[in-house]
Amino acid sequence: MRALLMTTAIVMLAQAAAAETFTLSSEVDRVTAYPDGAKVTRAVDFDVPAGQHRLLIGDVPAGFNAESLRISGGNGLVVGAISMRDDRLPPDEREVVEREAIQDDIDALRDRIRGRINDKAAQELVIDAAKARIEFLETLGGQQAKDVALGGDAPTVDTLLKMVELVGAETLRAMQDAQAAREVIFGIDRDVDDMQEDLAELRQKLEAVALPLADRVIVSLDVSAEDAALGSLQVSYTTWEAGWMPVYDLRLDQVAGNVTIDRQVSLFQDTGESWQDVAMTVSTARPNLQLDPGELYSRLAYLYDPIIDARERTVGTLSMAAPVMMEMVAEESQADRLTASLDFQGLTAIYHLPDTIRLDGDGAEVLFAIDETTFDVDLTARATPLLDSNAYLYADLKNDSSAPYLPGFARLYRDGAFIGQTDDFPMIAAGQSIDLAFGEIDGITTERVTLFRESGESGVFTSSNDKVEEYSLKVENLTGTAWDVVLYDRVPYSEQEDLEIKIDARPTPTQTDVDGKRGVLSWAFNLPTGGEKTVSFAYSFDWPKGKELGFR
Repeated sequence: MRALLMTTAIVMLAQAAAAETFTLSSEVDRVTAYPDGAKVTRAVDFDVPAGQHRLLIGDVPAGFNAESLRISGGNGLVVGAISMRDDRLPPDEREVVEREAIQDDIDALRDRIRGRINDKAAQELVIDAAKARIEFLETLGGQQAKDVALGGDAPTVDTLLKMVELVGAETLRAMQDAQAAREVIFGIDRDVDDMQEDLAELRQKLEAVALPLADRVIVSLDVSAEDAALGSLQVSYTTWEAGWMPVYDLRLDQVAGNVTIDRQVSLFQDTGESWQDVAMTVSTARPNLQLDPGELYSRLAYLYDPIIDARERTVGTLSMAAPVMMEMVAEESQADRLTASLDFQGLTAIYHLPDTIRLDGDGAEVLFAIDETTFDVDLTARATPLLDSNAYLYADLKNDSSAPYLPGFARLYRDGAFIGQTDDFPMIAAGQSIDLAFGEIDGITTERVTLFRESGESGVFTSSNDKVEEYSLKVENLTGTAWDVVLYDRVPYSEQEDLEIKIDARPTPTQTDVDGKRGVLSWAFNLPTGGEKTVSFAYSFDWPKGKELGFR
């Protein structure tokens, strides 16, 4: 048996030694991006003779999920063992050639700039020569006058006229030469400025290509072919060095009563290589989420002697934060953009981006438009006077489109004005309704007034304690339009039989325990222009003597 194993190993080593090795290059062919990862598919062209071979693909960036590596295609090839290594990597010839080509362009452009600078220096010499000629002519006329003053023979009128004509003509010619040289210099300066801009662009391009090479691995494939084979293999894997985040522009038109949601995606990838002319799709699937709801375990109930700690009795407040506001800024007009097409894989929405996109591998985020959908909405003015005297505009929207809106970042516009942004835009499933806040409404004011508050003891022998509180909520509409208004407040609730709470509200609240929050009340009504409305409510507590009342 041992001899048989040794013989088999020798045969396998001989076959491996006889196998021809081909070093191949690959290109990213298509990518499916997820919110927290991406599936990358690379195309590998091959041309091999019949026989057993080893294919080395040495330009795959490291950092991908090795367990996800899959090989497909390769008509005429039978793929055997697949392995990876990160040592003895061959240089990426394509990147070397591209860098050398850009550097050659930079060197050539520098030579042209130097040549134009030399041309400028030559024209400056022409200007200097013209100035020297003019100075000489001016000196010549002065010298003639000096000779006459010292007793020399005065020139005849004819000679003087010829001299003046000569000096004038030569001076004009020198000035014209200087002006012509200045015009040439102006053109040279303009050419140099343009070439400097081109040079800056080439340097940026070189920096992008000359980024530190990403750590790479060699994917090794042992293949066999009965006949000579020519074709393409697909190498696919998942990586966490890429992903996308939803970005939304929400535009409310109060007159039309609708909200337009401009859906965009912010894509990034930090694999170290550029994705260009790649078939890019964006998927709403989230592969890293758990696949099942988890396992339930038994829950044991038991009694114990209570230990009361006064520090555990804390007074809480209602957490209903008002929207974050920003100064209203006029929105710039939207430019036309390429958009994506929508498909579905079961319940998963797939968006196919234009194949003209480029996504560099340095982690920089790039924004792409997906779609734009307009929804009819119901508008309300909502206020929580306990927390804020202002009223806020809400749009009740139902997602009647076929695709969900995933959580992400959103910018909000109201009637063309930018009013704020949030990085906590919620999930909106297809068919789901949601209330969207669009900021403060100028002209609707609210006030919460304490009407009555009293506490004491009751009974002949003070066997119990009691406490009464009464409040009013007032809202006034000073805008030029009627509003559907919703006021919110709260009353305490009890889970103990010994603590009795009685509540009286006028008018009766439209809704109690709003959104499942016990004790939260709301009143809904229409408020005309110039109108005002007051609601009031009171509650009383009654509890045994010797106990203390606390809130949380």
